[in-house]
Amino acid sequence: MDNYGLKNEAKDIAERWVKLNEKVYTNTGKMMEKYNVVDSKLDAGGGEYKSQDGFGWTNGVYLAMKAKLRNGKGHNP
Repeated sequence: MDNYGLKNEAKDIAERWVKLNEKVYTNTGKMMEKYNVVDSKLDAGGGEYKSQDGFGWTNGVYLAMKAKLRNGKGHNP
């Protein structure tokens, strides 16, 4: 979305996803495989594996989104 000029929408989605990751991690001590950014009151989880500490792709995307929001205000310059 960011690459197609929908910068506000991209930032909003990234912020909601990062916030949900942080909320679930605070509550469970785990990064999950799947999240629902439409209804953040729903429990995270699901997928074909049991919840794992430090689910790989989630950790990487979380760190990238957090850095982008912190350093680039949520979009590419």
